[in-house]
Amino acid sequence: MEMADKRRKSLTLLAAISDVIRRETESTLREFLEGGTWGDSELLGTIYFDYDGKVRPSQLVGLAYTTSAGVTGSLRRLEALGFIERRRTEEDRRVLLVCLTDLGREKTEQALPSFQELADERLGDLSDDEVNWLFDFLKEQLGS
Repeated sequence: MEMADKRRKSLTLLAAISDVIRRETESTLREFLEGGTWGDSELLGTIYFDYDGKVRPSQLVGLAYTTSAGVTGSLRRLEALGFIERRRTEEDRRVLLVCLTDLGREKTEQALPSFQELADERLGDLSDDEVNWLFDFLKEQLGS
């Protein structure tokens, strides 16, 4: 097979894998997110892991691979579920933070073993070097 064909077919395979992994992840997380979306789970995980439960909404745009409108919609759904709340900071009342609630932290922690099992199932056979290469490659492709 020529390299041009391999590149084209590789894109097709990546798209198919992405769809499968997204469906599996949404299915795995459905019980924890009570009907939330993939973007909701990504945002909740980002707030939990990357910002220790407190973040300015503007910091989330672009991190969850979605638009600012997508982030706004996810934040509204997560707030309606009681997983996050918006709070003004004591230091500067103009600054608004998105904060995980106890329920949001609990739901995220409940979902972790199931999500880790899915990650291990899909990527567990890769060596550390392969995981590092894949991670760097995917981030590069997303322009992150």
